[in-house]
Amino acid sequence: MSGRSAGHIGKRAFRDQPGEKPDQSYSRARRVMQENMLWDDTTEGAVALLEKRKPDRA
Repeated sequence: MSGRSAGHIGKRAFRDQPGEKPDQSYSRARRVMQENMLWDDTTEGAVALLEKRKPDRA
C-alpha cells in the first residue's frame, strides 16, 4: 500500500475517539488495527520485533 503510514492512521484514529462510547472505540480500534496490518511498514515492524532487530524502513 502507498500513501499515509500505518502510524499516521493509528494516531488519527486515536485522536478521533473522544466522546465515543467504549464499544464504538473498541470497534474503531479493531478496524484500524486490521487495516494497518496491510501496510508494508507494519509488516516489517512486526517481523523485526519477532527477529529482535531494528526495522528496515527504506
